[in-house]
Amino acid sequence: MESKSGEVGIKINNNLHMYKTRCIGDESYRYVLELGLKEKNNDKKIMFILKNPSKANCEVSDPTLDRLAEWTLYHQIHNFTVCNIYARRATKPEKLKAFSQNERIGEINDNKIKDCLKEHKEVILGWGTPNPLPEKDYNSRIVELLKFEEIKSKNLFKVGNCLKEEYPKHPLGMWSHKMEKLSFNIQKALDSLRDEL
Repeated sequence: MESKSGEVGIKINNNLHMYKTRCIGDESYRYVLELGLKEKNNDKKIMFILKNPSKANCEVSDPTLDRLAEWTLYHQIHNFTVCNIYARRATKPEKLKAFSQNERIGEINDNKIKDCLKEHKEVILGWGTPNPLPEKDYNSRIVELLKFEEIKSKNLFKVGNCLKEEYPKHPLGMWSHKMEKLSFNIQKALDSLRDEL
């Protein structure tokens, strides 16, 4: 899968911030999106694992990416990487229902997530609830990811408290830039998911 580089401008508090970008994907799938602040970069970095990509790429932002940029900048983190449990692009989650579980995940998604995990010590999880996808498919996908050997040694976080540990809040509409990252309890999430599968 081809890797492309570029730049994207993201407006935060009426100030335009420019980011260097690298994207692995195409029009149908996005496996990895990396952003690094161009001005005064402090080399701090973090990884996010969300639900699925929308339209953002190495030259175009979207509301989710805007929210991540706002959150990271407030917390003085100037570099971040975005992966997703599902690599299939969809501007609305409802559109994912048209695809099989494997089509939603993407052929090389697991390998790309594992590669990114190796490059980061801190990972924020934010895939949100299953809606509108089948809960059983969604839960089994989360279990797969949480069993990666590469994730077990990481410092895992969520932003804000969530009703269920297995469904850490998605940034869009759920995060404030001032919210702190909280420890994610991987064992609690796995125990809860096993009960539901």
